[in-house]
Amino acid sequence: MVTVHSSLLQRHYVAHPISLAAFFCAGAIVVIVIIPFLIAYASYSFWLKENTYREQPTVSFRHELMYSIQDSSNYNFFTTFPEANALDSGHLNVPIIQSAGLDDNGDGRIDRFRFNITSRLTSGQTVQKVDLLLFFNYILQDRVHLSMTSAAHVSYSAGLPGSQLVVDGWLRLKQRKPLVVRSDYRTVYNTAIVSGFTSDDYRMHTVLSNYLDRNETTMYEDQYPVWVGNAGGAISEFTLSATIRIPFEIVHYVPPFSETMKWAWVQYLSILIPVAWIAHMIMTFAYKNQIFETRTVTDIPIIKPHQM
Repeated sequence: MVTVHSSLLQRHYVAHPISLAAFFCAGAIVVIVIIPFLIAYASYSFWLKENTYREQPTVSFRHELMYSIQDSSNYNFFTTFPEANALDSGHLNVPIIQSAGLDDNGDGRIDRFRFNITSRLTSGQTVQKVDLLLFFNYILQDRVHLSMTSAAHVSYSAGLPGSQLVVDGWLRLKQRKPLVVRSDYRTVYNTAIVSGFTSDDYRMHTVLSNYLDRNETTMYEDQYPVWVGNAGGAISEFTLSATIRIPFEIVHYVPPFSETMKWAWVQYLSILIPVAWIAHMIMTFAYKNQIFETRTVTDIPIIKPHQM
């Protein structure tokens, strides 16, 4: 003889609806439902209000910049905005600008930019301070959809004149508030950063001040500057070499309702299962040992004799 199938016989504990046994059962059910919720809610992450994910943005250079070099008594500048150049043409110095975007891993996204800006200097002119403001198109398209114009600011000053500044750093995303997940792109900042009608509108500090008022910006961080002095000799040109790397970013966003509910349910269920098991063991012990008076009914099938 072989066993071809097995099934368990259930033992039922029956009691009047208005009895201690029924009240104990109702209380146990309430505990099973409420306790996991209270524990999960007390963890301060039951309702997910903010979440993060990693994404490397798609960045392209807009071929727009603002650039200035100065010493203790004089300065020169250049921008790609004709209006700004016309407002202070007496100090305009048009440099040689070279730029390149490099895709190091071949995934179709720029991983770093290289810039070389060379300015011709007049006789006796020196450089002790450099300011550069570069503008980019910045796109996030994974979990959050964002398209904006962003900037990278390079600024360095030295006590001694120099012939070259070399910087290398990261273009980092900055958020004051998390972004909302939506099907279309957030384009509130997808406009020109530099605009205006007066000379003050085109000053670099004014542009930066207006730019930093935004909720989403980018900043050039960890620049590791190297200042090359001129060793006391006259120099005919000054070169700024900048490498701007595009890293993966931690993007903060407001999760949609479906994600919030999924996260809450996972936490609730992870606590519900052990609580329900413990409650079941306690109830089995109480009813099996007749701590509360009940009547026992067992599922024993009645087999009728087969009549030939």
